[in-house]
Amino acid sequence: FGLSYGTVEWGIVGVGAKAFYFRGAPVDGCAACQVKAMDKDIVIDEALRQNLPKGQFALMDLEAGFYKIKGGIPSKESSIISVEQPPIERGVAMQFLPDAVARYNQEGEFRTVISVFISFEGVETHALLNDFASIILEQINNFSGYFKEIDYGDKGGVMVGFFGAPVSFENNNDRALEFISAIREELRGLQSKSSLRYRAGMTIGTAYTGIVGGVERCQYAAVGNRVNLAARLMTYAAWDEVLVDEEIQKNHHFHFLNRGDIEYKGIKGLVPTFRLVGRNYEAHTSYSGDMVGREPELQGLLDFSSPLFEGASAGIAYIYGEAGIGKSRLVHELKNVLYGQQLVYWHTCQSDQILKKPFNPFIYFLKNYFEQYPESTSLANIQNFEGRFNQLLEDLSKAERPEALYIRRELIRTRTVLAALIGLNFQNSIWDQLDAKGRYQNTLSAIINLLVAESLIHPVVIELEDGHWLDDNSRELLHELVRQIGRFPILLIITSRYKDEGTKPEIIPESLLQEQGNPVLEIDLNTLQPEAVQAFAELRLGGAIHDEFFELLLRTSNSNPFYLEQILEYFSESGLLEEEGGKWTIRDKNVKLSSSINAILTARIDRLSTLVKETVKAAAVIGREFEVPILSEVMKTQEEFIRRNGNASALLKEQIKRAERGQIWHAMNELRYIFRHSLLREAVYSMQLRARLQQLHLHIGQAIERLYTDNLDERYVDLAFHYEQAGVFDKTCEYLRKAADYARSNYQNQQALDYYERLLKKLSRQKDVADQIQTHLKKGKVLELIGKWDECEQAYDRALKLAKQSRDVLLLGQANNSMGRLL
Repeated sequence: FGLSYGTVEWGIVGVGAKAFYFRGAPVDGCAACQVKAMDKDIVIDEALRQNLPKGQFALMDLEAGFYKIKGGIPSKESSIISVEQPPIERGVAMQFLPDAVARYNQEGEFRTVISVFISFEGVETHALLNDFASIILEQINNFSGYFKEIDYGDKGGVMVGFFGAPVSFENNNDRALEFISAIREELRGLQSKSSLRYRAGMTIGTAYTGIVGGVERCQYAAVGNRVNLAARLMTYAAWDEVLVDEEIQKNHHFHFLNRGDIEYKGIKGLVPTFRLVGRNYEAHTSYSGDMVGREPELQGLLDFSSPLFEGASAGIAYIYGEAGIGKSRLVHELKNVLYGQQLVYWHTCQSDQILKKPFNPFIYFLKNYFEQYPESTSLANIQNFEGRFNQLLEDLSKAERPEALYIRRELIRTRTVLAALIGLNFQNSIWDQLDAKGRYQNTLSAIINLLVAESLIHPVVIELEDGHWLDDNSRELLHELVRQIGRFPILLIITSRYKDEGTKPEIIPESLLQEQGNPVLEIDLNTLQPEAVQAFAELRLGGAIHDEFFELLLRTSNSNPFYLEQILEYFSESGLLEEEGGKWTIRDKNVKLSSSINAILTARIDRLSTLVKETVKAAAVIGREFEVPILSEVMKTQEEFIRRNGNASALLKEQIKRAERGQIWHAMNELRYIFRHSLLREAVYSMQLRARLQQLHLHIGQAIERLYTDNLDERYVDLAFHYEQAGVFDKTCEYLRKAADYARSNYQNQQALDYYERLLKKLSRQKDVADQIQTHLKKGKVLELIGKWDECEQAYDRALKLAKQSRDVLLLGQANNSMGRLL
């Protein structure tokens, strides 16, 4: 502990979301004392020593100005009166905490978290700190991160934030990096008129997340080695520099420079470290190898696009599929054919899950079209805009279609509207003269006329990526575009995921499509066929794969191309693959999730309500398949279900149905369900703390014993597993023995041998060897039955040696009889 004395400055900062801080000489003094304190020490500084009653405490000098308290005499004065804290009003709490934290009522869990530590200095006044913190708070909320605290300590002023906890999104990495980019832009003005300097460290990795602290004070936090590393990166960074770890630098949307492998205090080994430079505008989605298993869909799109080459509209093509199923890859292959052969102009409008700003996907298109970059000067961006715009007008003047003259005039009229949409300001701009309604209407016409103008010069494909994330204004623009494209050589491609319940989102109303008579193609991308999974894996690995490895890939990837790619990449990078008989196989079959897959799955789980989430967590511990009666028994022990009023059975059925509608699992029959994806179940399982898992496994074992008393035979293996995970030794041994005996009696010899071997490993911990002897003898009988004489002799020999040590005459006789019969 470190203690000091003096006047503390405190304050509340933030315009919308708020945070508080404490700082001053005594806070710095406490931090300095804490650094000098060893385990269980209390260290004070000179400021506090001068204010202590003389002779009350025994002090030991550490170094100039620091003292260790060795002991003390109880004060004769009246004890300190405790202060009654008023209850926290929810309205006040919500100004400081996100809703997910304010409502948090779960146990802690393990999550993949991106930690961001920001160190700052030159912020001497409350007003300046308020301006600085307001920008950080606003941007971290914009990108759905969690702001933990403003802390003053041995590292000076520090702000801490997390992405991926308490709520995760599929693109946590992107969100965190976009957050840094946003504050860099926002803080330029503040830095130009103050002495503010900042630096940051960012890492990704598994951390414990949950409420830490006690009744008097607690907070939602993330704790772990990767969190600590982010703090170390921050202290190592130069001012105005952001350092990241190796995993974050893999994000191809941003550019990084290698700082080398660095040793950090408290971190084992050398850590590859990278400096964030900025956005990577040259990044394009790239795919290695040939596309596998989507040839019919690609041909369908090529056939559907053929009217473009006769100067006619091709219509609207929807491509639906779950995350990672290959929508973008399919569109990429189509683009390679059409755009690669210079048959069309291709314009991408990318929806943004993070910031659903008005017209966001179309502004994304405009910025790329007019080559606008934040790092470029204002003059350079204006020159790029003018050059591209004038080239368009020149090309349009050569177009032969009668609409070209009108479209050209409209483009000239709305030139400054297009400029304003991408952040360029011109004198006497029509944009400045328009009211809100006028700006909206002119935005629609300016963007649509630009796309139509392109189609008058050359056939156009408009790719609307992630249509399920469209903002309302973009949706209106899209509907107006649909009314126009029937007269021009335009193909509109919309990629979209299904809703969580498995239905298709209505991006364009069916009534509008029927009214306009646009040709429509719908492609539903399903999981890959088994032969395509095998071809995909063999293409990536450059050789044939073993059947057992193939089955593992089918199970773990759910035949999803992205999951399959990530799993193969993880296996390769981890050195888990080996060639055996000219075919690839895997050394360790315990598959771990890559951070990319984990982010997708965790985001899916976080979209569930708290009660459904707790139900899914319990079901995941039962197994990929689970029975409702067992889950019902387990949920009766859970605090949330007990606390709720009403019928527990009816409540559980409701949660099961909600999870089914959310595509978490599906019914095999009325009482049995199966998780749709083994990795989803594993992600839910791995989130939970070891203590909670042990408790759930124990409840599951007890539930099986209660429910199936009369026919436990076929459940011995399940019982052994759950009691082993619960750490109940006697029950584990009991059911391993019963499982082995049951398998032996049903001539399932290999299974019996496996269970006996597992049992022997458990029994080896005991001093009493009687159970070991009996198990070796049983194992030997199975080996004798299947003709494995050498192994049988080893089993009997082991039993004989143990029997001699035990001096148990009966067991010694049984062992001798068995060995004699064999020989």
